[in-house]
Amino acid sequence: MDVRRVVEIWDVSRKNVGTGYLVTDRLILTAFHNVEGAGRLDARRLHGEWAEAEIIWPREPPDLERDPQADAALIRITDQSWSPPRGAPVRWGRIDHMAPMVSNEQLGFTALGFPRSELLNKQRDTKQISGDIERLTGLKSGLIRAYVNRVATPDKPSDTSRWKGASGAALFSGPWLIGVIVTDRDRDYSANQLTAVSLASLVARPGFVDALGSDPLLERVAPGGIPHSRMAYDVEAPRGLNNLPELPSRMFVGRDEAMAALTEKLSADSRNTTQTIHGLGGVGKSTLALHYAHAHLDSYDLVWWIRSDNADLIRTDLAALGHRIRGEKGDGATIQEAADWAIVWLQTHPGWLLVFDNAESPDDIKLVTGSLGRAGHHLVTSRFQYGWNSEPFELRMLDSRAAADLLKQLTGSDDDADVRALADELGHLPLALQQAGAYICQRHLTVAEYHQLFDRRPDRLTATAPGGFDPARTMARIWGITLETLQERDPRAVELLRVLAWYAPVEIPRKLLEPTVEDLLDLDDILALLAGYHMITFGREAVGVHRLVQTVARTPATDDPQRLPDLIAAARGTATDLIHRALPDDPEGDVSEWPRWRALLPHAEALFRYASADSDSATTVRLLGKVGRFLGRQGRRRRAMELLERSVDSSSHALSGGDEDLSMLLRGYLADACRENGFHRRAVEIAESALVDQERTHGEDAPSAIGARLTLAKACAADSNYDRARELAQRAVEQRVRALGETHEETIGARNDLALILAQAEDNGSAFAIVEENISRREIQPEADAQT
Repeated sequence: MDVRRVVEIWDVSRKNVGTGYLVTDRLILTAFHNVEGAGRLDARRLHGEWAEAEIIWPREPPDLERDPQADAALIRITDQSWSPPRGAPVRWGRIDHMAPMVSNEQLGFTALGFPRSELLNKQRDTKQISGDIERLTGLKSGLIRAYVNRVATPDKPSDTSRWKGASGAALFSGPWLIGVIVTDRDRDYSANQLTAVSLASLVARPGFVDALGSDPLLERVAPGGIPHSRMAYDVEAPRGLNNLPELPSRMFVGRDEAMAALTEKLSADSRNTTQTIHGLGGVGKSTLALHYAHAHLDSYDLVWWIRSDNADLIRTDLAALGHRIRGEKGDGATIQEAADWAIVWLQTHPGWLLVFDNAESPDDIKLVTGSLGRAGHHLVTSRFQYGWNSEPFELRMLDSRAAADLLKQLTGSDDDADVRALADELGHLPLALQQAGAYICQRHLTVAEYHQLFDRRPDRLTATAPGGFDPARTMARIWGITLETLQERDPRAVELLRVLAWYAPVEIPRKLLEPTVEDLLDLDDILALLAGYHMITFGREAVGVHRLVQTVARTPATDDPQRLPDLIAAARGTATDLIHRALPDDPEGDVSEWPRWRALLPHAEALFRYASADSDSATTVRLLGKVGRFLGRQGRRRRAMELLERSVDSSSHALSGGDEDLSMLLRGYLADACRENGFHRRAVEIAESALVDQERTHGEDAPSAIGARLTLAKACAADSNYDRARELAQRAVEQRVRALGETHEETIGARNDLALILAQAEDNGSAFAIVEENISRREIQPEADAQT
């Protein structure tokens, strides 16, 4: 559920209120009884203005007494000034009645409505609704029974239903929209129950798809991977909770005015909620934000540092916030679900600070800040000046005096002329001053001696520095000086630094690096050596490297002995091997390993982003496949398809003849991803190719060929070729029965696939018979096959 899409409905003529959900930029799904007979309709998002709307479906008012499953409507925003929310499109779902029943499995749900009984300052407030769905109701009626958690229930007013005003709320199970809430059944039952109209029944109604403008792809929704989330409204975080990186140095020279200005802009009296710091790389934007956050920890209930290089990193760190507050590490929530939960929590618990570090796209930040309103403060660091909602605060280079003062404090030198000359040579860039100062201290040099070393590193050595901008060229010269010394002290430190350049810049787990040494004490020594020269920061659990240092470290330079292309390529290979080894083998089924996935995913994504596809190795291909499958399980289907597509493309040049099985397997995963993204014809083509190769290589009855046959069957069903899909699935079932027996888990799984295909072909009787048969067979002991 995307809270940015939740809207209030107001029938002006009847003074009737309700809830709705934006299923497109301007179309709102709600309950029909909210808008029945309306003369004029208004709608607004959580923090928006009222906008005029009109009913576009149904064309004729339904008889809700005789046809209660018709209690739904689509209304369209007609106001030209309307600004739709950004974000991913709605994912449509239908309850998978054909999934095997397991006694302790529940299908959780969540919704967000505006019940009249939930008042704050005489206004309807939001109320999260959550609980479990009765799975096998609605097979005939198209109505869903939802059992609400007691803690989610508002106090019932004396004169009306406790949920009045929440009608029209979108019913979600995980990331899937599966229905619209229409009735409170508490008047008939002591247990608090709600009734919802299912999306599956709405799609079948005349005119709904036409009004929607496209035929929604209804995905199967079943228990087993959908968490029953603790409600954000009812969870409190300990005051002072934060994930701030340690300060790289308590030394903070020349930034008093900047700190004072930032404090004023984010003061309690200011109307600013979002403040952006922009400036060149290495100028100290992150350092200023970090010092501000540490200095004001007592002013906020919560402070959270969010890596913001891209939308995926933002989502991952918001998910980490959700898991930290809930105290649940293996609860089965996907990254998107945990991030959504965190946003709801932030909306309802004001008084926090979010720091978005190194934002590459203002739009990525607005996706979050736009839904949070004025509940807290947002501090953004970015190299980009334009595109922000408020006037950005520019952080410039240190002035000459401040730069000299910083270098004097770093080196202990009292030679003003030499210090000033070196500071000027380094362009007053704080990162350059810190690394030069660290080198001078470590080597017990004078400032003048270091200046001579710097001058002997001619600028031509950095002609390949990315972008050719001064900070990168300056850092490349400093890099060359420092790495010559590190190479002499311990070559492993230089090798490790090149490896670290391929990961995300912060929160690189130390455990990830352990295979690079034989003795863990050696790793401590290597990290301490790099930190002593200010090349990295490290703590007990993780390592960080400045982005500018990383950029230089992974950019080949034929005339720099530490950045020769072969060395850079070897470091990329090591970084790939480490990530592949560290990620769990089961990316889809083992929920207990998802915390490890969340920690390592940003570093795998950084590696894919920095390394070109033509450099992909066999390990990269395997890693792409593994990460793609995990992201598909997390609901990020489009990104999953992109990675799986790259893995298949790269397999042609990266895999040897002995890896044919992996190539066929990857094509099967890609076919599934294409089908889930709506590319049905392409899914059929890929799955058909994989099946032909499986049968040619291993035979028609091989387990891998049977799996490929089921993949093709599902693709054919999605492409509306039901006859062929049924034929393929039935054959796969027969093969598994012969090979594994009637009650084997894989046989039951194949029957489930067949039942789904039959249901898609609207042969519901046959599909339901298979489901009942599967349920009965699950109750039979596995030994039964052997006895017969």
